[in-house]
Amino acid sequence: MNNLYNTLMNGEVEYKDGGVVHQRAPTATMLRAARTLKQLVETNENNVMLINQLQQREANLINEITQLKEFYANNQSLRNDGQETSALGGGSTDVSGSDSVS
Repeated sequence: MNNLYNTLMNGEVEYKDGGVVHQRAPTATMLRAARTLKQLVETNENNVMLINQLQQREANLINEITQLKEFYANNQSLRNDGQETSALGGGSTDVSGSDSVS
Protein backbone atom coordinates (compact mmCIF):
# COMPACT_ATOMS: atom_id res chain seq x y z
CA MET A 1 0.00 0.00 0.00
CA ASN A 2 2.87 2.35 0.81
CA ASN A 3 4.40 1.62 -2.59
CA LEU A 4 1.24 2.69 -4.36
CA TYR A 5 0.90 5.78 -2.17
CA ASN A 6 4.53 6.80 -2.80
CA THR A 7 4.16 6.27 -6.54
CA LEU A 8 1.03 8.39 -6.63
CA MET A 9 2.62 11.17 -4.56
CA ASN A 10 6.01 11.21 -6.30
CA GLY A 11 4.94 10.66 -9.87
CA GLU A 12 6.08 8.04 -12.31
CA VAL A 13 9.51 7.06 -13.50
CA GLU A 14 9.77 6.41 -17.23
CA TYR A 15 12.71 4.52 -18.70
CA LYS A 16 13.50 5.45 -22.30
CA ASP A 17 15.79 3.92 -24.87
CA GLY A 18 19.43 4.51 -24.27
CA GLY A 19 19.10 4.31 -20.46
CA VAL A 20 17.50 7.72 -20.10
CA VAL A 21 15.33 8.00 -17.00
CA HIS A 22 12.56 10.57 -16.98
CA GLN A 23 10.71 11.46 -13.77
CA ARG A 24 7.14 12.55 -14.42
CA ALA A 25 5.52 14.82 -11.89
CA PRO A 26 2.33 13.55 -10.28
CA THR A 27 -0.90 14.70 -11.85
CA ALA A 28 -3.70 16.29 -9.87
CA THR A 29 -5.64 13.03 -10.22
CA MET A 30 -2.71 11.05 -8.83
CA LEU A 31 -2.42 13.42 -5.85
CA ARG A 32 -6.17 13.17 -5.17
CA ALA A 33 -5.96 9.39 -5.41
CA ALA A 34 -3.04 9.35 -2.96
CA ARG A 35 -4.94 11.48 -0.44
CA THR A 36 -8.03 9.29 -0.83
CA LEU A 37 -5.93 6.16 -0.38
CA LYS A 38 -4.36 7.59 2.78
CA GLN A 39 -7.81 8.47 4.18
CA LEU A 40 -9.09 4.98 3.40
CA VAL A 41 -6.12 3.39 5.19
CA GLU A 42 -6.70 5.58 8.26
CA THR A 43 -10.44 4.82 8.23
CA ASN A 44 -9.69 1.12 7.93
CA GLU A 45 -7.27 1.24 10.89
CA ASN A 46 -9.87 3.05 13.00
CA ASN A 47 -12.53 0.52 12.01
CA VAL A 48 -10.25 -2.39 12.95
CA MET A 49 -9.67 -0.83 16.38
CA LEU A 50 -13.41 -0.30 16.83
CA ILE A 51 -14.16 -3.88 15.79
CA ASN A 52 -11.61 -5.17 18.32
CA GLN A 53 -13.17 -3.04 21.07
CA LEU A 54 -16.66 -4.27 20.16
CA GLN A 55 -15.48 -7.90 20.14
CA GLN A 56 -14.00 -7.43 23.62
CA ARG A 57 -17.24 -5.82 24.81
CA GLU A 58 -19.23 -8.69 23.29
CA ALA A 59 -17.04 -11.24 25.06
CA ASN A 60 -17.52 -9.41 28.37
CA LEU A 61 -21.30 -9.32 27.89
CA ILE A 62 -21.42 -13.01 27.01
CA ASN A 63 -19.42 -13.77 30.15
CA GLU A 64 -21.81 -11.66 32.22
CA ILE A 65 -24.84 -13.41 30.70
CA THR A 66 -23.29 -16.79 31.50
CA GLN A 67 -22.72 -15.74 35.11
CA LEU A 68 -26.28 -14.46 35.40
CA LYS A 69 -27.65 -17.72 33.98
CA GLU A 70 -25.63 -19.70 36.52
CA PHE A 71 -26.83 -17.43 39.33
CA TYR A 72 -30.45 -17.81 38.17
CA ALA A 73 -30.13 -21.61 37.86
CA ASN A 74 -28.63 -21.79 41.37
CA ASN A 75 -31.48 -19.70 42.80
CA GLN A 76 -34.07 -21.82 41.01
CA SER A 77 -32.43 -24.94 42.40
CA LEU A 78 -32.51 -23.55 45.94
CA ARG A 79 -36.17 -22.57 45.56
CA ASN A 80 -37.05 -26.00 44.26
CA ASP A 81 -35.36 -27.46 47.34
CA GLY A 82 -37.65 -25.32 49.54
CA GLN A 83 -35.04 -22.81 50.66
CA GLU A 84 -35.63 -19.08 50.57
CA THR A 85 -33.12 -16.90 48.79
CA SER A 86 -32.20 -13.26 48.65
CA ALA A 87 -30.11 -11.21 46.27
CA LEU A 88 -27.28 -11.33 48.79
CA GLY A 89 -27.02 -15.09 48.60
CA GLY A 90 -29.03 -16.39 51.54
CA GLY A 91 -30.91 -15.62 54.69
CA SER A 92 -34.64 -15.37 55.11
CA THR A 93 -36.85 -12.83 53.46
CA ASP A 94 -39.58 -11.10 55.44
CA VAL A 95 -42.64 -11.03 53.20
CA SER A 96 -44.97 -9.48 55.79
CA GLY A 97 -43.71 -5.96 55.05
CA SER A 98 -42.72 -5.21 58.68
CA ASP A 99 -39.16 -4.58 59.72
CA SER A 100 -39.74 -5.07 63.47
CA VAL A 101 -37.51 -7.29 65.51
CA SER A 102 -39.25 -9.55 68.04
